[in-house]
Amino acid sequence: MAAAGSNFVTDIIDDGAGYIFSTMSYSGNVLSTDISTQYFKINNSGVLDNAAFGSGSATVAKTGYAITTNSFVKTGNTIIGSCYMFPTGSYGTVSAYDAGLYQISVNNGLLNTANGTNGFIKYGLTGVKEFAGPVFAQPGGEILQTGGEASSGNFLIKYIVSAVGISELNEEDYKLFPNPAHETISIDFRESDFAELEITDFAGRLIMKTAIYNGINTVKTASFPTGCYLVKITNEEGISGYSKISIVH
Repeated sequence: MAAAGSNFVTDIIDDGAGYIFSTMSYSGNVLSTDISTQYFKINNSGVLDNAAFGSGSATVAKTGYAITTNSFVKTGNTIIGSCYMFPTGSYGTVSAYDAGLYQISVNNGLLNTANGTNGFIKYGLTGVKEFAGPVFAQPGGEILQTGGEASSGNFLIKYIVSAVGISELNEEDYKLFPNPAHETISIDFRESDFAELEITDFAGRLIMKTAIYNGINTVKTASFPTGCYLVKITNEEGISGYSKISIVH
C-alpha cells in the first residue's frame, strides 16, 4: 500500500480471517496538521481485503492533533483500538492531552457500521492532562485501558469499558458453506427458530431475501454472477450477523 505523507504501522491483530493493521499518517509539522489513524485489512492470502471496513479501510481523523500509542485487543467480534491525541500548544498545559479509546466491531472480517457512528465508538478519558497506554482484555470481557492523568500526579489509571458496543450474531451462531460456492450455499443456523437472510453485492444491490429456519438451509446461487457477496442474517429479535461469501462459476 502507498499513500502520501508520512505513514507507519502502529499495531496489528489477527481477526481469524486475516490481519487488521492500524497505521498513522501525517504530513508537515506533526503538531499542526491533520493526523489520521487508518485501519485496513490484509487477508490470509496477503491481499488487501477491499470488502473490509466497507471499502478496504476506515479512518479516524483529528484536525490539528498528533495521535500516538495505538494498540489493539480483541474480545469476541469486538476490537478495541487505543490512542491518545494532543493538540497544538505548550507541553504540559491543560489542553495538551486529549486521550481517547476507539471501539470497532468486526464480524467475520467486516466492519459492523451499525456500531456507534460508522462502526466506531469513542470513549473520552477523564482528566485534564491525560494520556493513554496499552489496552488489555479482562477475563469478564471488559477492556482495561492503562494511562495517566498528569495534573493529579497519578501515573496509572485504569478505565473499564464494555467490550460489546451492540448485540450481534457471533460466528458460532451460524455457518455458511462451501465458500467459495458454485451452485448452492448451505446455512447451518442454530441460534433461533427463524431468521431473515439477505444477500447483497458490494455495490449495495439486494440480490436475494428469504427466510431460513433452525437447521441446515440451502440457497441456490447458480444464477448469481461470479463475485463476492455480503450475507446478512437477522434473527427474530432483530440482531444481525454478517459474512462474506464468494460465488465462482
